[in-house]
Amino acid sequence: MTFKDTLSTIALTCILLCAAQAGAAAEESTDALITQIIDGARTNSAKAAKLLDGAITLTDQPKLCIAILEKAVEYGLKSPITPASSQTASQALKLLMTAAPKRKDDWTVLKADTLGAKYYCARGTEAKMEIADELLNARLAAGAICEKRKQWTLAATQYRKASSLAIALKTGSVDTIRAKLKNVSYMVTIEARAARYAATLKKTPDKTATRTLLIKTLLVDLNNPAAAAEHLNEDVEETWRTYVPMACKPIEKLTKAECKNMGDWYRREMAKSCSSMAKPLMLIRARNYYQQFLTLHDKNDILAISVKTAVMSIDKELAKSGSVISARGAINLLSAIDPARHTIAGVWTIKSGVLSSNTRTSTGTYSSSYPKITVPWLPLGSYELDITFTMKDSGELIVMFPVGPTNAAVYCHSSSYSYSMLRTGTSPYRIRGTRGTERLVKDQEYVLNIKVVIKEKNASITASLDDKAVLTWTGAQTLLTPYSTWKLPNTKTLGLGSYRTTIDFKKAILKMTNGRATKLVEKKTPTKTPRR
Repeated sequence: MTFKDTLSTIALTCILLCAAQAGAAAEESTDALITQIIDGARTNSAKAAKLLDGAITLTDQPKLCIAILEKAVEYGLKSPITPASSQTASQALKLLMTAAPKRKDDWTVLKADTLGAKYYCARGTEAKMEIADELLNARLAAGAICEKRKQWTLAATQYRKASSLAIALKTGSVDTIRAKLKNVSYMVTIEARAARYAATLKKTPDKTATRTLLIKTLLVDLNNPAAAAEHLNEDVEETWRTYVPMACKPIEKLTKAECKNMGDWYRREMAKSCSSMAKPLMLIRARNYYQQFLTLHDKNDILAISVKTAVMSIDKELAKSGSVISARGAINLLSAIDPARHTIAGVWTIKSGVLSSNTRTSTGTYSSSYPKITVPWLPLGSYELDITFTMKDSGELIVMFPVGPTNAAVYCHSSSYSYSMLRTGTSPYRIRGTRGTERLVKDQEYVLNIKVVIKEKNASITASLDDKAVLTWTGAQTLLTPYSTWKLPNTKTLGLGSYRTTIDFKKAILKMTNGRATKLVEKKTPTKTPRR
């Protein structure tokens, strides 16, 4: 160490001691302290290193320490990025994760950028590939957080970088990432449009047409009734002044009549005059109001039947839309299945909305030992499945479903007794659930409920049959691997199967509890023009 470096270290120590004695009071004091710490450092990398060293001595003052560490990350990621600055940013981020665990989402976003810097600094294809998968997952996680916070521009940046990385890695997630990017890019455009309307209205408040456009953009495209309500006045139509304030209220505080009216308004008015991106959100809002109406309305009269019919119509429209569906929407999976396109093995038919598998042949044998079919929906996150079915003979019902990056299958078996089972790719390969005391009755209707909860790299799976718990499993997602017999061509999708029995699937409903679901984008086979 040179004499100059020694003086610099002594000066830094004195500055930090003064800050400790002052209690690191105000924000201005913190900014002034940061300026003093980095004084004399010529490069961003050097500034990041000095800030990291300074923060380490202030662990007894958490707020000040966190503020300096955040600046260390910021300078470490500033251009020009070097291996040294990238390493400093990573070290500072690790300390931040320990110092402020409650700000986990903030650090997840920063992690994507620090890994990006590490990837940028890596030399050679092999070095980059070592961290590519981790970087891709970090970009997707950061994008999801920014999306949740409605930071559309930041989310678009993360998804755009994730898309480029997924293409380079040749993963099967490119289409899913592109769908996310398309969604947030649309929101960036809409947000900019709303800002233009707001700027115009600020200059000329008496422009009722512009005010109405702003209210509709905020309410429908940005799905933000509270923001829309701020711009209501006596000049806009009474319809807006009636329904927008009600849209701001918690649904539980609305009367039965208000729920019915709100459902009708969102379905018949808002969903009919909006973009294809906003339409699913409007239909889901309508559905939620209708469901609340049915909860409050205890009669099975003509009014209840009409509302139930409207809900069924919404479910069908959502399932066919192919759009990204948000958390509370229920998706009718059967309406999306086409046996001609989605059958993997066996004979599958749909008649009157009921999907049937594994029909016996004229000789009394089964058409296939392991019939299975793809359900063309990709649930991304935590979700719930409700499968309503009947069995014709003793056999097995199999439901295949994604769990994070992998896929699992739950089996419901009926012989002399009923039991459920979860297949894994590691020992124990079969995880048996609760055994029933009686076998499943022929032609009796049952409802199998499967819940998948994703928590970081772990997952929990629970299954119940007619509200009776039959299976519970919790562990790392990597422990789940699809069994070869029931592996789907695309492990991100859902699937149904049967073994040595005919099963009628009467309903199959997907409900996202956290995350989103996208419809499988299928490539159309070009028709060949016959030669003349």
